[in-house]
Amino acid sequence: KEGCFGILFDHFAQPAAWRCEDETGPFLSTLAARGYRLGIASNYDRRLRSVVAGMPALALVKDLIISAEVGWRKPAAEFFAAVSATLTLPPGEILFVGDDHTNDYEGARSFGMQVILFDPQDKMIETDVVRIKSLSELLAMLPSPSSPDQT
Repeated sequence: KEGCFGILFDHFAQPAAWRCEDETGPFLSTLAARGYRLGIASNYDRRLRSVVAGMPALALVKDLIISAEVGWRKPAAEFFAAVSATLTLPPGEILFVGDDHTNDYEGARSFGMQVILFDPQDKMIETDVVRIKSLSELLAMLPSPSSPDQT
């Protein structure tokens, strides 16, 4: 890694280069208290592991599915198969919340997952989607699961 690329590559491996919205930690705590299993599925590389490990708001995230590690990127069905396999849950029992209509919403939906589009700025023009603008909206939509294996 040389020059500007190397500097940027190293920079984005650091938790300090990223931030979580203020509501993220309390939101994840509430989901965990309700018995939900929490994961992140990302088109990123192994640096995500150190980023997540260094962000206290994400401490309750137990599963990371990273495209560079599984060999497929969203929206490929193989990526979502890796999500299902990692969680050891059938697709229909997984709720995938993402902020990209094609990669997240359509990819997960096509694989049979429940899906919600996170669109806090209300910028996406798609109308045929279940959409939320805030994490608190999601909390209001989700029941308390009957077992701790719900994801």
